Amino acid sequence: MNALIPHPSDFAHPSKTHGQAHVGRVMIHAFRLIEATGMTEEASRLWGAVYVHDLARTNDGFDEVHGMHAVMRVNESTDLQERLIARGVQSDDTSMLLAVMMHCLPDDHSVFGGKPVWPLLKLLKDVNALDRVRFGDLDPSKLRFAETRGMVKFAEDLYSQSHRRVKEGPNYFTDLLKVAERILGHPVTIPSSVYGASMARAKGRAKVPAKGAAAAAGKAGKGAMKAPAPVAGKIPAKAGRLVAKASVAKVPVAKAPPAKVARVVKAAPAKAPAAKAKPRKKTSAAR
Repeated sequence: MNALIPHPSDFAHPSKTHGQAHVGRVMIHAFRLIEATGMTEEASRLWGAVYVHDLARTNDGFDEVHGMHAVMRVNESTDLQERLIARGVQSDDTSMLLAVMMHCLPDDHSVFGGKPVWPLLKLLKDVNALDRVRFGDLDPSKLRFAETRGMVKFAEDLYSQSHRRVKEGPNYFTDLLKVAERILGHPVTIPSSVYGASMARAKGRAKVPAKGAAAAAGKAGKGAMKAPAPVAGKIPAKAGRLVAKASVAKVPVAKAPPAKVARVVKAAPAKAPAAKAKPRKKTSAAR
């Protein structure tokens, strides 16, 4: 259960604002929004996107590139890739990686509306936005799903009743779920494609869908493991700069040399072949 969210040590920047507690609350919002919208085909990808979206943050301020850095971290870490695969989502899933990259950039309906990534991107942006209640600046009118707008009061209660009351660490998500379920008055439904129906029954924490629904969710989970077709169309200016630096499916991690080094390398002449030494003239002493 607790493996559904990262440990505090997994974050590049230890934070009480964008760390384990934030990801834990967003994960609960994600599971609830999947249930409310019935978009079970996006369950595994949404779980993966929430899991990694803030892992590479280096500060708590405004940062439009931490999504791209998270994608790069996925590509560099075998351990992180294995965690994602274990929960039903491929670590090179195009939609998941693009959603993570774009979650910290403004919406662009003209480019992404109707594209394979758009439903997942909207889900990720909404569940992440719900936890803005911690800043007190959430604008419900900007939420993309009517179902999300109905979760604002729950988001406020979850934050107020868990912030500084639930200790971060290896057991954080289990303890946070107890708070969420006390507020709701019923268990939080964890998609079987993410957690596994048999494990959910054994733990007795998650509400398991009926057999027919579980089978449908399992089928959707398998489909979620296949990377969708690349997103076509014009990329917005801000995203274009990011995509130009990084391939969505597999971001190259090689670093370009600093400008100063590049100039030195360019200016350096080709190495001339070593001149042959002239034979020494024999002297009378040598003879």
